[in-house]
Amino acid sequence: MLLRNLAFLTLGFVLLVVQAAVASHVPLHPFTPNLLLPIVLYLGMQHESQMLRGAMISFLLGYLVDEFCGSPIGLQTFVLVATFMVAWGAGIRLWMRGLVFQLGLVFAVAMVAGGTILALRAIFSPPEAFPLSMPAESLAGEAVGLLVADAEAHPPLVGNVLGIALTLVASSLATALSAPLVFAMARRIDALRTRRRDAEGSPAP
Repeated sequence: MLLRNLAFLTLGFVLLVVQAAVASHVPLHPFTPNLLLPIVLYLGMQHESQMLRGAMISFLLGYLVDEFCGSPIGLQTFVLVATFMVAWGAGIRLWMRGLVFQLGLVFAVAMVAGGTILALRAIFSPPEAFPLSMPAESLAGEAVGLLVADAEAHPPLVGNVLGIALTLVASSLATALSAPLVFAMARRIDALRTRRRDAEGSPAP
């Protein structure tokens, strides 16, 4: 079981390193996935997962995300642990419901997790977390500017709220689309553990 825990932590670390390496060459924003969220969901939806052990893995994975992203320590940690606890408590079995259900579920969870992070930052960060000002040259500003005659003189007051919402949707979509690959890696870890356990339990010829 210890090797399984280390394998999931290693997987999370490798995914973060690969994502950082790709982002240094190819701009991912706003389609930046949270690659560790599917791991936490996978752990929460496995009937073999123990609550304390899964919560500890989720805690360590969240700490890795906080360190990589430079976000306040404990923010991603809290969200990932809470996600695991909800998934584990709900007892949903992901693999029996098909790919479409997996994508939809991960997208919904990513939206809730991202919204929680934004809310916590708005509460504990300095004021003006959502400034109501958006330059007209931005994508959303241009879209609104088409409906406003004097958009150049008076930029549309859709503010960063709309930009943040669009970023949240894009990031959640990227997380959902990357989830099947992450799930496959997680299942591979469990498959190797099962194969090793069966090999140890089989009688010698």
